[in-house]
Amino acid sequence: MYKRDLKQVGIITKNIADKHNLYEYNQRPIMQSLDFYVHIAKHVKDFKNVDNYITALNAISDVLSTPEFTFYDKKRQTILYYGVTTEIVCYVVKLNIDKDYCFLASLYPISQNKLEKIKERSYMKEE
Repeated sequence: MYKRDLKQVGIITKNIADKHNLYEYNQRPIMQSLDFYVHIAKHVKDFKNVDNYITALNAISDVLSTPEFTFYDKKRQTILYYGVTTEIVCYVVKLNIDKDYCFLASLYPISQNKLEKIKERSYMKEE
């Protein structure tokens, strides 16, 4: 992949890095590639309609800068950013210590019930 195929859509803030003990990722850019659109095409039908999907795409930078909630998935080495656009949407940021950036890997809608279960899981991990 060429550098020109990437664009910055966010940054891992100090608050997020501190919250999840990921200090080495503090201020690391979050990049999006052209391949992103190919990957997320499989999630288009998960949205209630095309407008909600487009709204979720347009909200990428906003949600990454001010998420409603975040969850660190250690097993998958990702930070899950949750935001409410017209639906509750999960934005998956893949961490990579070997690169000077992280990348937006996916986005998809989730239910309120699933978000509540993820929040409960995160509180149990904090204890």
